[in-house]
Amino acid sequence: MQSLNGTVISNKMLKTVVVAVDYVVRHPKYHKIIKRTTKIHAHNENKDLKVGDKVQLVKSKPYSKTVHFTVVEIKSQKSKVKNSSKKPK
Repeated sequence: MQSLNGTVISNKMLKTVVVAVDYVVRHPKYHKIIKRTTKIHAHNENKDLKVGDKVQLVKSKPYSKTVHFTVVEIKSQKSKVKNSSKKPK
């Protein structure tokens, strides 16, 4: 079963998140290592993910035309940081 790790970049859809998965490839001619990113739509039943969370995806049945993965584990959640740069008048 195919498993991928990535970072949530969008959670604006209902029960679906977009996850950026990074991987490295070697250029066929110049043999330089290149970092690539692909966007994967994943099913998220709980709707508890925020942008920046690290998640693990697993291949599943097709939920729609673009959704073929399911979120199985939240590796780390992005902590909320209070914006203290605003000064009161």
